Amino acid sequence: MKKRQMTDRLQGMAEDDSVAHVYRIEPNGRPCVAWDDASGIEVGAKLYAAPREWVGLTGDDIHDAFCHAEYDASQDWNDDPEGWCKAFANYVEAKLKEKNT
Repeated sequence: MKKRQMTDRLQGMAEDDSVAHVYRIEPNGRPCVAWDDASGIEVGAKLYAAPREWVGLTGDDIHDAFCHAEYDASQDWNDDPEGWCKAFANYVEAKLKEKNT
């Protein structure tokens, strides 16, 4: 089964649908995994986790980022526009990481 086919197949499943299970842990700590339906998976195939749906920012998140740059980080757009932009961007980056990891 090609990577794209497997990805499409996994995306169509509900979050709680398992596709494999661990049946033994080797002495070296590596798990032995059995696929519930291994049809079409070739020996040596690389397996990837299904992509998760991206979670973006809400209007409130963007407002919070503005407030952080303007008040919490004490950056004044008129005095230091670059510093203000960095404070805003850092807040946005941290919020997106929080929501998507």
